[in-house]
Amino acid sequence: MSQSLQSETLKFEIRLAQPSEVDRLIGLHMAAFKPENNIPVLLGRRYVRATYCWLVTSKQSYALIAADQDKIIGLVAVVDSSFTKPMFKACFRQLLWSLALRPSILFKKRLWQRFVQGEGNATHLGRKIANYPGIAQLPIVVVDIEFRGRGVFPALIEAAKGVSRSRGSRAIRAGVYKANRQSRRAFEKMGWIETPELETDDLVFYVAYLDPNLAKELGVRT
Repeated sequence: MSQSLQSETLKFEIRLAQPSEVDRLIGLHMAAFKPENNIPVLLGRRYVRATYCWLVTSKQSYALIAADQDKIIGLVAVVDSSFTKPMFKACFRQLLWSLALRPSILFKKRLWQRFVQGEGNATHLGRKIANYPGIAQLPIVVVDIEFRGRGVFPALIEAAKGVSRSRGSRAIRAGVYKANRQSRRAFEKMGWIETPELETDDLVFYVAYLDPNLAKELGVRT
């Protein structure tokens, strides 16, 4: 898919990312996050590469990019179901390599919480939502710092909703760090619903219902 979009100050294209563009996606990701607030960056560039190779090439996922001519200015990736286990399996070798190079990471509580603590562990409803068929998960959305506030973020999110709907998803959930007020406001502004049942120690989750009947089916208040 490919679509051209224009905001008041910027014209850009949104399209599916290609395997040949993985290095550029890695560069955008590494520039946007610090190790203390992003697990893949904490694990190093090799692990970040493994995650993007999987997101771009797996049949279970897709990645969209926003491009201003030849410059990639944003990306969003979505997995058709919960991403933690399949991505962990796909990137396991790189995870071991990263831990061997940086053994001190083994003592990072946040790392093991992410891999061991599933979303929605606190409540029965949370576990139901996290594992319900047809609920996709959005693990990453990034916009180049020079292009933030110019319509790229909402355009990527809306495009992802369209692609996920075409892939049969009935909803998308996205985890956002509690301290990331800017992203939280952006999701709320776009109508995503904060879902406390999925909350973890460091993440709050938002859900976009592509099928309006799903929330009632799950027993979730909207």
